[in-house]
Amino acid sequence: MILQITKDEYPADVFAIGVDDFLSLEATAQRGQVKQGTYGYELVADIHWALTTGSLNLKRDYDLYFAKEYCSFAEYLRRRYRYSRRTIAVLSSLYSQYAIVLRFDPGITILGGAQAYVLLESLFSN
Repeated sequence: MILQITKDEYPADVFAIGVDDFLSLEATAQRGQVKQGTYGYELVADIHWALTTGSLNLKRDYDLYFAKEYCSFAEYLRRRYRYSRRTIAVLSSLYSQYAIVLRFDPGITILGGAQAYVLLESLFSN
């Protein structure tokens, strides 16, 4: 599942993504229908790196470092990131449904706005 976090909470587009496991780069490229050695493959590789390495796994961050400091995942999101109630409700449902809950900032790639959402949907939709 992909949630675009609203601009009133962040100055740029930020996405929350819930997944059970990451696809390999090759599987991600195949899902994106791009061939190795093409510009499209480089773009998918950059996004794959940004998701797997450059994004914050909110669930892991909370479970490993902040579970003792905050009484719940929702409180962690409210106090640490100042998310709206709506965003906290959705992220909390992702927390209970998925093994990985990412905060992804496409600003570290060349994508933004609607382009990022469409590409993420194509890579993560079932």
